[in-house]
Parts: sequence; structure tokens; C-alpha cells
Amino acid sequence: MAKNKHFEEIGINIEEHSEHSAKVVAEPFERGYGVTVGNALRRTLMTALPGAAITSLKIDGITHEFTTIEGVTEDICDIILNLKLVRFSLIDEEASSELVNFDFEGPNKFTASHIAKHLSGFKVINEKQHIANINSKKKINIEIRVSRGKGYTSSTHNKRSDDTLDTIPIDAVYNPVKNVSWDVQPLPSSIEGHEKLIMKVQSDGSTSPKDALNHAAKIMAQHLT
Repeated sequence: MAKNKHFEEIGINIEEHSEHSAKVVAEPFERGYGVTVGNALRRTLMTALPGAAITSLKIDGITHEFTTIEGVTEDICDIILNLKLVRFSLIDEEASSELVNFDFEGPNKFTASHIAKHLSGFKVINEKQHIANINSKKKINIEIRVSRGKGYTSSTHNKRSDDTLDTIPIDAVYNPVKNVSWDVQPLPSSIEGHEKLIMKVQSDGSTSPKDALNHAAKIMAQHLT
């Protein structure tokens, strides 16, 4: 293989970086390559990164999601939608799934912090996330499963053979990346039409946007190899 380089080295500059967002500028790209790389990275970031999410719910006395609980403001569908917003990071790298069972007594506000108390392999990032309002003096037994995965899986795929009766599987969005935007701009100083790629990445805080971008690049490189 020839050792001659046919392309200039790509320089990377992280202009903005925080726990939840990053702005990365890479240059110079040959004409057209900025679009190719930017689009591929965005697709990988939005679909292929691993994470953790709630994959099932069980509440004593509830057989399906299209119903209500006496003394609870939200119906089961609303509770499930709120559970989907709870975000997790890993405590135990070996953990693939964790099932927790606990009682919750009202009147009280049920938030993600009450789930966090019972987990050992996963950490809840947004503990203030609202789940339900229990308005009466009522005790509810709740069972929740948190699992690792990547991208998105439907409730059908989250059914398990070892689920107990009346377990409700939930759609899971594992991806830690919330949004990605990119733009390609010409380099005014280039006489050969070189371009620069500007990428903005927003994450849920379970992984930094910089790490997410590095992981996505490794996934692309593995596929190309």
C-alpha cells in the first residue's frame, strides 16, 4: 500500500463542551466529504449508541396500560410516558438488566428519585422527573425493570419469557444522544474548495457529547474495516 497521503490531516477543535452539549469543528475536508462524514456520524449518533432505559412495569391490580388507578391523578398511559423520560447511567459495567420491586405510599408525589433508592447497577440521572401524583392514603406495589440496550426497541421486543403475569412491556429509548445537528461551510482561505464540518451534539448527561462522538466514530470505523 502506498504511504503517500492523498488528503490533508483533519484538525479537530472543540469550541464548546459541557455535560450535555458540545460543538465540534473539523477541517479541512475535500469538497463533498464534510456532508458524507457529517450525515454518517449523525445517523450513528442517533441510532447506534448504547444506554439504559425502563423496559417494563408492573403494578398490583393492573392488567394493561389502558386503565386508571383509584387515587392516582395520572392514568397508566401517562405514567408509562413519564417513565420513558427517566434517564440512567451505569454503576456496574457488568449489569445488563435489573428488576426492582417496592411499595409506594401516598399521599405523595412519585418521582424518579424513589426508583433510584432501589437500584444498585444503574444510577438515575434526572431524579426530579415526575412520574405520578398519589392523592389518597394508598399503598401501591410497583415492579420496574431497567435494561441496557442501544438505539430504540419496541414494547414487543421488550417482552421476556420470565416476566410475571400482568407485566407491561414498555418502548425503550436507550440512546443517550438527544439531538445532533451539522453544517458544512467552505473555507474562505482555501483555493481548492476545502470545507469545514461543524457538529453540535446534545446528550442526556449519561455520557458526555464528546465521548458519544468518539464512540460513534469508532462504530463507523469498525463497519468500514
